[in-house]
Amino acid sequence: MAFELVEISDSRIAEILATGVNVSAGAIWTTDPTAKILTKKFKAKYVTSHPISLLIYTNGALISTDDMIKPTIIELASVSSHPFLEIWFSGEESVELLWSKDES
Repeated sequence: MAFELVEISDSRIAEILATGVNVSAGAIWTTDPTAKILTKKFKAKYVTSHPISLLIYTNGALISTDDMIKPTIIELASVSSHPFLEIWFSGEESVELLWSKDES
């Protein structure tokens, strides 16, 4: 079995967090990056003789909650062509299997 990892994060928030500056006030414009990140990942080509699963994780660099992200993952996995046997999600609250080729 092979695994591909992808982080769902907002690059603007990640840049702010990377500076180490304590930001207590201010505003930025942001959207949920899940669809954009997964669409790119689903188009990637992998050379392996093993079944490949995708592990999607978050690490705090986004505004979107798990409850906002999971439906997007399930919808995209169900309607998109991709090489993955299973798609797992590791969020703030749990780690769970969201999509399986056997169940689609």
